[in-house]
Amino acid sequence: MGGSAVWLVRKAQLEALRQAAEEDFTKRVIAFLKEQSADDVAGLSDEELNKRVKFGLGRARSYGISSESSLTFFVALQFRKSPVFDRHPAIHPILTNDRVKPDERLEGILERVPAQTWAEVERFRDERSWKRAMEGV
Repeated sequence: MGGSAVWLVRKAQLEALRQAAEEDFTKRVIAFLKEQSADDVAGLSDEELNKRVKFGLGRARSYGISSESSLTFFVALQFRKSPVFDRHPAIHPILTNDRVKPDERLEGILERVPAQTWAEVERFRDERSWKRAMEGV
């Protein structure tokens, strides 16, 4: 009886592992924001911060972004610039450019997008913009 063991992993077990990994990643993004962008998250409850980070991760993934560093950067941009920065007509084409791999689309975006555009984006950085962006989430 020297055979190898067969592992049987059920869908429910895989889903539980996926959810645990997602929760762990969300916590790491929150820790990063608290450490690197404390002013951007000041005054938010842990519950609200968790909701906003999960919302941001979903938005980033809708563009095909999947690497942890790119996902984290996308979420950080939402807090620093605007929860809807990705909808700006000068930025959206960058995030949907099929000629560039999704995880490479954010590279250099702060430098490539003109300061005037970022100023326009930041007009939608308030609480009302977060609430509107997250409606139905």
